[in-house]
Amino acid sequence: MSRLVDFVKGINWTRGKQLALLSFVLLCYLLIGAAVFEALEKPNEVAQQEEYRQLVAQFINQSGLSNETVQNFTAALQRLSSVASQADVENWSFAPAFFFALTVITTIGYGQISPVTAGGQAFCCVYALLGIPIAGILLVKIAAVLKGSFNRLRDGLLKRVPDNPVFSKRTAPLYMASFGVIIFMFIPAVVFWAIEKWTYGQSLYYCFITLSTIGFGDFVPGQESGESRSLYKILTMVWIFVGLAFLTLLLEIINDLLSKTAEATSSAVDKLKSLKRDESESDMPCAVTREESSVELTSQSRNEDRV
Repeated sequence: MSRLVDFVKGINWTRGKQLALLSFVLLCYLLIGAAVFEALEKPNEVAQQEEYRQLVAQFINQSGLSNETVQNFTAALQRLSSVASQADVENWSFAPAFFFALTVITTIGYGQISPVTAGGQAFCCVYALLGIPIAGILLVKIAAVLKGSFNRLRDGLLKRVPDNPVFSKRTAPLYMASFGVIIFMFIPAVVFWAIEKWTYGQSLYYCFITLSTIGFGDFVPGQESGESRSLYKILTMVWIFVGLAFLTLLLEIINDLLSKTAEATSSAVDKLKSLKRDESESDMPCAVTREESSVELTSQSRNEDRV
């Protein structure tokens, strides 16, 4: 219990208030963006789906083929046509629009859906212009919280196992990076492998492409329709945002390690230069003494010749 109290006392509540406020602002911004995207893009999507259904019905009436044949042919068309393949999936209802808004402000941009109306495209540009800085600030704040939690955990472990060559202040960042990669890469890949029926390699590939904000869009979760699709999308969004914060922290750790390595290398080079300078300076008196002795010998020989 006392440890829990000490942990609570160690929390920077001012930072916590800032984080909560920024989270609330970003949540409101995402909700507004989802509502606007839904309002702008949903009518066009409904019209396209209705047009597709009418074309299928017209084909059935004019072809005279059996229902089974038409169904097989329609399935083939659905695999070939990107519009037809989305006929039963609502991409611009509120939950998918919310997911799209997140991919915009985090610059992931999968590209599996995009605004097609002039209003949607114009709003997307303005929305990204304002949302990307807000998301960036919040990611930095979350990364700072993660770093503070890790530092407290590290200090607690160092008190328990002092003078441990395996776990020290120098090696602790490596352990944290490894632990974070397991939590945000390898474990989520297992979840996507089980739910999306991708191979584990494809799932791991998707995790890296997403958290690095490359976002090719060749693998996107939650594309199948279902009752739990919205909840699955929301949980995926939480993973993306916290994972991006961890990636920010990981880049900071790598930058610190590279900076320390560069400083150590520069210090070693300076020491080598100093040693060489000291050696050259120590050799100078010997050279001067030799010159003086040679001068004395020369003068003595000249004096002897005069005598």
